[in-house]
Amino acid sequence: MKFLIVSVILLLGVFSRADLVKPEAPEQEHRQVFKIYGTEGPYSAIKDAADAFGAANNVRMEVIGTPMDKWKAAALKDADLIYSSSENSMDTYNETLGIIDPKSITSLFLRSSAILVRPGNPKKIKGIRDLIHRDHQVIILNGQGQVAMWEDIVGRLKNVGDLDEFRKHIAFTAHTVSEALQYWKNHEEVEAWVTFNNFGKEEDIAGDIVRVEKDLTIYRSMGAAVTTITNQRETGLKFIEFLKGSEAEKIFKAKGWFKKEK
Repeated sequence: MKFLIVSVILLLGVFSRADLVKPEAPEQEHRQVFKIYGTEGPYSAIKDAADAFGAANNVRMEVIGTPMDKWKAAALKDADLIYSSSENSMDTYNETLGIIDPKSITSLFLRSSAILVRPGNPKKIKGIRDLIHRDHQVIILNGQGQVAMWEDIVGRLKNVGDLDEFRKHIAFTAHTVSEALQYWKNHEEVEAWVTFNNFGKEEDIAGDIVRVEKDLTIYRSMGAAVTTITNQRETGLKFIEFLKGSEAEKIFKAKGWFKKEK
């Protein structure tokens, strides 16, 4: 009986100690997060690329793609990499944030100006000239990667009267993609949105893409740069190299981006 009591006590002690030992957290929970901040236009493409890179290199990647005023405070504390939706927006980030390593800025992909029209293109819009000479309501975006874009496009006609006429058809000027998208969803009377070709590839944007006439088309790029505050600089440079490669090119191409138009 004494032997039985001692055995039970010993077993209870083992179970008690086992209950106190916490299982180790999965390896992923111990890894530092690589933080990427940027704008809305390239978000879905760079998110897919970051997921692929992270899986291949055992790195936790987090991408924040919203207007800068929503992430600026956080980025100044922990940004490892910044991506842009145009050379202009990268310059703005560089000047405003003050944490970008300018020597690391790399231009990566291009996209072309385009017109988003309602599904099926019921108004049979064929190009920018239709938005000047026909009575259509238009959304433009004067912010992020589309600063002054409509002027750059229409200005190629070299006729100030065309600029004046186009302006009469602007129903709404957005400052962010989110603003433009919300207006597009809520105002079905608006028939066109001057934007980029990649917006026709986004699942949450309903519409068809009409290409801007070849002689009026403009292009804007997206790029990336590591920050001066990161403690994961090598990972950042490695990710930029990944974005230069064929796997990332395939991801971006599926979203409407390209390196060199054929």
